Amino acid sequence: MPKFSRLRSGHILARRWFAKAGLEAHADEYIRYLTEHGYAVPTVECYFRCVAHFLHWAVQQHAAFHDVGDALIDRFIHGHLPHCQCAPQCRRTSADVHAALMHFLDMYGIARATQAPIVSVSIDAELAMFTQYMMEVRGLSESTRHVRRRHIGEFLADCFHEQPIQISKIALADVVRFVMRRTRGLTPGSVKSVGGSLHSYLRFKAISGTPVTALIAALPRVALWRLGGLPDVLSPEEVRRLLSAFDRSNATGMRDYAITRCLLDLGLRRTEVAHLCLDDIDWRAGMNFRR
Repeated sequence: MPKFSRLRSGHILARRWFAKAGLEAHADEYIRYLTEHGYAVPTVECYFRCVAHFLHWAVQQHAAFHDVGDALIDRFIHGHLPHCQCAPQCRRTSADVHAALMHFLDMYGIARATQAPIVSVSIDAELAMFTQYMMEVRGLSESTRHVRRRHIGEFLADCFHEQPIQISKIALADVVRFVMRRTRGLTPGSVKSVGGSLHSYLRFKAISGTPVTALIAALPRVALWRLGGLPDVLSPEEVRRLLSAFDRSNATGMRDYAITRCLLDLGLRRTEVAHLCLDDIDWRAGMNFRR
């Protein structure tokens, strides 16, 4: 059992939900699957909780595991998550939940509502050459090669089905359409992973002299800002505990209390609080003028 799964109360609850769904034996297998595919521990923890939350809800809906598909997942994400009151530890971010469930279904090869792509002989041969390129030329890890091979297999099946592969027949709109459909509901990081796989494959084709400059330019760019997510918000109880921690019987405690109130009540940044002067405040109007 992975070490982190024994540390947090949220993981204990998640394992109970796996057990109630009759999938307790698969909990560690899912964690191992994500780890082997190169996901960091925080992401593994997040996805594990997401799947456990879904299984808990599915049991309440009397849905059998073999009934899991796009329709049931959509009901969970769009119908249950916005009003969820299952437990405070539950993950409720729709993008994380969707990505976690897609990985969970991929692990077992469960057929989704959409038909699985058919890999032709020509696609299989193309993937073999691309895998050799990733291993011998790029030196990519096995987990990265696995993910990129899967993405490119889906892309080629979407473009050519069982026909011979002819990159010259791929239109710019085909690339955009595939990326938009394949990444629907995924996190920006997952979207960037799909785009990176396509970019790597097109570079591989460029080595052989295939003109792919326009196709590379058509790949949608993903804004993946560092610390770009919404910040966590303190609960009213946490705010009360924070403010009560200051000793306002001395000047230092009063100063720290005032700084914290500026951050909480006025929404000032720490640099703005640090440069705040008495002349910046209109005491009669109760207004603060930031410079």
